Amino acid sequence: MLAMASSGTAWRFCRKSSRRRKHRSHGPDHRPAAAYQERLPMSEQRVPCVEGLFTESNGAATLHGSRCAGCDTPYFPKSAACHNPECNDSRMEDYDFGGKGVLWSYSVADFPPPPPHKFDQPFVPYAMGVVDLECGLRLIGQMVDKPEDVQVGSDVELVIDTLYHEDDKAFTSWKFKQI
Repeated sequence: MLAMASSGTAWRFCRKSSRRRKHRSHGPDHRPAAAYQERLPMSEQRVPCVEGLFTESNGAATLHGSRCAGCDTPYFPKSAACHNPECNDSRMEDYDFGGKGVLWSYSVADFPPPPPHKFDQPFVPYAMGVVDLECGLRLIGQMVDKPEDVQVGSDVELVIDTLYHEDDKAFTSWKFKQI
C-alpha cells in the first residue's frame, strides 16, 4: 500500500516482519533524537520542516489535513478531492487531526537515509511507525521511543519533535510517542 505526500514522495506501508534484527549498540554518542533536545542552545529556533502541515500549541500536536464532506474519509496532507471510489461527493473540508492512536506496524531504520534526507550526525537508528489515529486516519511517522522499546499494538500520541538541526535551527516534524 502506498501513500503520497504533497511533495510527491511515496511511502510504503508494510506489516512488521516476523524476523527481528538484534539492536546494535553504537556507543554513548548514539542516542534517540529526543536526547539531543536537552543540548539545544537557548538561541536555537524551532522551525517546521514543512510549513502548514502541523502546529503545536500548549504541548498538543495538530496535523492540518482534510476530510470528505460526503463520506468522512480523512486525508493528510490536505487533498483537493475525495479519492474514495465509493464516494461521488467532491466537497472537501479542512480538518485538524491530533491526539492518540494505536501502533499498527513499524520498521527500524538501521542505516542513514540517502540524500536529500537530512539527519543529525552521528546517525542514530530509529523506528518508523504506522499508526491508526482515533479519527480513522492511518499515518506513518518517526517514533520518539528507542527502537528496542517499540511494540505493535501500543497506544501512542502525536507529538512535535526535532527531526534535524541546521544553521542554529531545530527543524521539527510530527512523531509518535508510546504512552
